[in-house]
Amino acid sequence: LVPHALTTLDDSDSSAESPLSQVRRAMTSSSIKSPSAYDAVHKTECALSHDTPFCPSGLAINLKTFTATGDLFVDADHERTNCDLYLRTRSFYVPKKKSDENKDKGEQQQPKKVAIGTPDGFDAGDDAANVVDVNTLLVYPSKVEILLPNANLPELVLNVVDAVLKHDGVAKREDLAAWAEENEVKESRYAANLPQEDPNGRLISPDPKKWKCMESGATEN
Repeated sequence: LVPHALTTLDDSDSSAESPLSQVRRAMTSSSIKSPSAYDAVHKTECALSHDTPFCPSGLAINLKTFTATGDLFVDADHERTNCDLYLRTRSFYVPKKKSDENKDKGEQQQPKKVAIGTPDGFDAGDDAANVVDVNTLLVYPSKVEILLPNANLPELVLNVVDAVLKHDGVAKREDLAAWAEENEVKESRYAANLPQEDPNGRLISPDPKKWKCMESGATEN
């Protein structure tokens, strides 16, 4: 699962072209920063295509603008933003072992509230596979890639990468699989005495053009 052409860091190598020296220069020239809770971090889909972290080359997240791009557009993004550091994220599906599947089934509990994908709600229907993430630091212009985490990297770089990975961003399944009804549905005070008309066998046509008032025959309000 580890990407090819990775570079190791040697903190004893102080040459100008060493990977660590390149990272330090890129860190300064790119003015990278950790995203705040108010920053929009796009890390689930390329801004210019439909590439996702599950694509072979993954996504490259600009550590200056926090925008993700697919492999075909990283060079253009680098030239446009003058950012030399990217967090490349790759995700892989790994089939679950039978023991893992049986364990998951044994831990399932009855839902306690109207929710999907939450501990007390209904099961979201997980696939029979685990997701493994592999992250690397992409350094321009040499395009050196360093496997993460790496304790030899500058603290600022480690903090920015960690903040991007932990940021909510556009959560992978939050919109669809983690919906929960936050407010309890309360009965209307008018429900108990709300009069109900006896249809007397009458059927309401699904065509609005055929609707009309029973008393006057009017078709408009």
